[in-house]
Amino acid sequence: MIYLASRSPRRLELLKQIGITEVRLLLDEDEGRAEELEAIRPKESPTNYVERVARAKAEAAWQRLQELQRQDFLAEMTGSPVAEIAATTAPATATTVTGATSNGTVTPDSPSAASAAAASPASRPAPGKLPKSAGAATGRNWPPAPLLAADTTVAVGGRILGKPTDEEDARRILKLLSGRSHRVLSSVVVVSPRGKVRQRTQVSRVRFRRLTDEDITAYIASGEPFGKAGAYGIQGLAARFVKKIEGSYSSIMGLPLYETAALLKKASDPAASKKKASD
Repeated sequence: MIYLASRSPRRLELLKQIGITEVRLLLDEDEGRAEELEAIRPKESPTNYVERVARAKAEAAWQRLQELQRQDFLAEMTGSPVAEIAATTAPATATTVTGATSNGTVTPDSPSAASAAAASPASRPAPGKLPKSAGAATGRNWPPAPLLAADTTVAVGGRILGKPTDEEDARRILKLLSGRSHRVLSSVVVVSPRGKVRQRTQVSRVRFRRLTDEDITAYIASGEPFGKAGAYGIQGLAARFVKKIEGSYSSIMGLPLYETAALLKKASDPAASKKKASD
């Protein structure tokens, strides 16, 4: 079982390909915070951007998980509902938490999970390690397990192409990609149950054929460009635009499976935390 800091159905499907079928989602419903997190900083390179966003997602999800585990443990010790405990603890931002069944479909989690809250802001952790709550106690509803977060972006040269804001923005992005190569960068972060952070970034190249105005208009009308970095999804209708790829197909979809499997294996191996090998 793993915790996933993503609402992407594509990532759920990809995880099943490497045998991960038990997934619990840790979602942040604050859209304003998500937009602020994904805002491109001045002079930020595509690599720095995608790695920063993926790491920030992991840190925020780790804080939420720590608070959920703490509340769950207290509820078991005192016999009080989690919602009652949450009301008597320090202020926290409420989150909606859902789970995934073994077939990958998303289902509501337990009432105690739905009422849980995120942890209060913590001091900046040391590189490679996230702070763990005092006592490191967990209840039955939120057992220790690896946490995974990821981010994907598209870049032409040093220019980062995010998710289109409207139809005109989608048209602008697709015209920029037409008849040329671009990079797709996917960064994955895995946090072990003990707070050890490991991160890998995979870079692929994709070349589009030349797109006509009719191609672009029809694709925008399908609704597929929205919510996707670079205004397209290679696994959908945009597959007909792709002339050549170099790298990882799963990474272009949003999750580099080779790197993900390797990181999860290390996070699940107690001996791995003692190794000093560079990640």
